[in-house]
Amino acid sequence: MSRDEIREIQDPLFARVNRSGKSRPQRASSGGSTGSGAPSGSGGDGGGGSSKWPYVLAGALVVTVGIFGYLFYLSQQRLEALNSELITSKTQLAQELQTSQDKIGTLQEGLSQSEAKIQEQRQQLGRYRGQVASLKNETEELKSEQKEQSRNLEVINLKKADREQVEQLEGQTQQIAQDVDQAKAGITDLRDTTARNQSAIDSNRADISKVGGRADSINSDLSAFKDSFAREIFKFELEKKGARMEVFDVSLGLRKTDVKKQRYNLEIFADGRKITKKNQHVNEPIKFYVEGAAKEYEVVVTKVGKDFVVGQLSVPKKGANANSSVSG
Repeated sequence: MSRDEIREIQDPLFARVNRSGKSRPQRASSGGSTGSGAPSGSGGDGGGGSSKWPYVLAGALVVTVGIFGYLFYLSQQRLEALNSELITSKTQLAQELQTSQDKIGTLQEGLSQSEAKIQEQRQQLGRYRGQVASLKNETEELKSEQKEQSRNLEVINLKKADREQVEQLEGQTQQIAQDVDQAKAGITDLRDTTARNQSAIDSNRADISKVGGRADSINSDLSAFKDSFAREIFKFELEKKGARMEVFDVSLGLRKTDVKKQRYNLEIFADGRKITKKNQHVNEPIKFYVEGAAKEYEVVVTKVGKDFVVGQLSVPKKGANANSSVSG
């Protein structure tokens, strides 16, 4: 306890001593003034005051000891209160520390769970990226397949014009194959007959040679027949407002288009002649003959636009046998 705190504590007895000590010099001064007036009386009063001083000092000493004892008691009480407050504060601090540790543990556990979730999300993101890349590859493959299908459709449209001729060629080819099979059967019969009769083989050698020549002639005719159907394709895109377009050795002019009905009007100029086709359907072949050509020419429009058409001109290949030429 500091001196200022001790000074602040006042005891009633100690206050009396202080008051008596403070009043004593006043009495002495008053005695002095009295002594100046009556010298004999001042000597008796001074002797009585000196005899009281030991008692006053003893009382002051007792009061001082009591005060110090009381102050020591108060100090002990204050110290015990401080110790109690210190223990309470330690307990509260320990509880708060334990609570903080529990919160830190909870936060660490939450952090671990968050890290695990982030890792799982990263793995899922990697899988999603792989799936996106796979989808991109599949999309590219689908686009390639669509392009291939578009090309196949164009080829099919190109082949529509010659389908009827191909069917006729197939029928004729089957007939020739039957003739060849019959010739082979005849050769087989002749061989069997030769095995049975050697002399008959010698007599029929001329017939066998004739049959072989016929087979060679049939094969040659078949090859020439196939070559006669070989054709060249010339694609074109014709505009209605444009001038006539030269396609191979003919000229084409577009006069009208009907997108809704997919029809068109076309003029064909060949050999100094003009051929007019009206209300012609899309993909419907237009056949005409040109002087000196072995087979007919064929125009097929595969697309009708607002002011244009797209199509192709099919002509027999050069070198095909021109057995006949028809004009009209």
